[in-house]
Amino acid sequence: GGPEGFAEDRHVAHYRARAAGGVGLVIVEAACVLPEGRLHIPQLGLWSDGHIPGLARIAAACRAEGARTLLQVHHAGRHSVPDPANPEEPVLGPSDWSHGRRRARAASAEELAAIGEAFVAAARRAFDAGFDGVELHGAHGYLLNQVASPIANRRTDGYGGDTRGRTRLLREIVAGIRSGTSPDFLVGCRMGGLDPDLDEGVRIARAYAEAG
Repeated sequence: GGPEGFAEDRHVAHYRARAAGGVGLVIVEAACVLPEGRLHIPQLGLWSDGHIPGLARIAAACRAEGARTLLQVHHAGRHSVPDPANPEEPVLGPSDWSHGRRRARAASAEELAAIGEAFVAAARRAFDAGFDGVELHGAHGYLLNQVASPIANRRTDGYGGDTRGRTRLLREIVAGIRSGTSPDFLVGCRMGGLDPDLDEGVRIARAYAEAG
């Protein structure tokens, strides 16, 4: 998406071709809810109303070819790209973490809640752009996956502990999306299912389903 995360002609052409080829549901690549949560700099953005027109072109192109569209919304958490202006500053995650030169610090409860609000705002932008729904990216070790994981999340506050605490952030996000979009706006979640095992994966999935 370039340094500012805007969708371009090549994005429209790529997804139009998928829809024209007969795909019924197009899930558009991960768009980041905050610039500091990007997995890499040239990632599609969804943190600004300025991103809506370009994304709307993708949704309209797919609709014209007969396909439905979801937009994947994303925050990389502890795998985010460090701030180029301050590369030694750790990024945010559910708990303190380091791997080689990469470091994350535990986000405060207020910071996690603010990230949740950014997910909700991003989903509303997807709604305004004409998408049929969103897919919350809760897999592949990104933020929503990290918070839900009993391995990555070692918190003892309301966003940690048991399954209900670790799924609180995504449940709050779903509630916010449901209150700010239409009843038929689709809300899905991509998850691995084995975190750390199938039994816990099922408990997490049930918590998400109960949230809507």
